[in-house]
Amino acid sequence: MRPGLRPTLVVGLLGAGAVALAAGRDLATLTSGPDPAVPVPESAGSSPAAQALALVVLACWGVVLVSRGIFRRAIAVLALLMSLGTLAVLVAGAWSFPDALEAAYLDLGAESEARLSVWYALAVVGALASVAATAGAVLGTPGWPEMGQRYDAPGSAEDRPIDPDEATSTELWRAMDEGRDPTD
Repeated sequence: MRPGLRPTLVVGLLGAGAVALAAGRDLATLTSGPDPAVPVPESAGSSPAAQALALVVLACWGVVLVSRGIFRRAIAVLALLMSLGTLAVLVAGAWSFPDALEAAYLDLGAESEARLSVWYALAVVGALASVAATAGAVLGTPGWPEMGQRYDAPGSAEDRPIDPDEATSTELWRAMDEGRDPTD
């Protein structure tokens, strides 16, 4: 059974959106040390790489919605690779985020201890959801509905002339929907 478009899309968008939101926040917090009011560099506890990869995944979802065929599946594979990259960055960050925060305070001359924050947990859960959804997209794209051909470039539909005397009203309306003038 192939995963459906709507549930896969919702999980994928929520997962990548959660990572994009959480990765820009402090993924590590102090558990002990100096006064938290002491300014620390903004990038000490965030993950711009995970945030950027999550934004690429979000963009891929937009392309998956409007494309079809082999190109759609290729974009789904790209989204899966970016989701896996996001998860890898976050898993590697489990050790580096607290260390970066502690190093930032050590540069200010203060000892401290840091741990992963709730934002980190949200980012990891979002990355896992994104991986699952993009894997579902890779498997499910052949069976998903596609956008109509009316949005394709002009001339891509059959440009056969329609004889208005012999055509049914359905054929005339279809020709107008495709952007052709049935009276030509």
